[in-house]
Amino acid sequence: MQETPADANPSGNTMLDGPTKPTDLAKTEENKTLVRSFVDDILVNGHMGNDRLFRRRQLCPAQQIANGLSGLGAALEAMAANGVTMKYDTIHQMLGEGNLC
Repeated sequence: MQETPADANPSGNTMLDGPTKPTDLAKTEENKTLVRSFVDDILVNGHMGNDRLFRRRQLCPAQQIANGLSGLGAALEAMAANGVTMKYDTIHQMLGEGNLC
């Protein structure tokens, strides 16, 4: 549904970097819980200090967000400075399988 941007994000990643087949299938629920905690803590409640939940590579160059929690924080600050806010209120559904959550 999203066009593939020609450019990489500030960390040099593209949308097509990384694995495409799930591994660690036995950890699916554990990983979904971790991702849900990230979304709830950081995106719903704005608690940016919990970096244990966000040490992955950012793969969406269209957003121009660098890797890690510091990259997300910098992008959110830049967006806010331009009058753009991003606020999540509800987690409706968590999709994922194995390590791809």
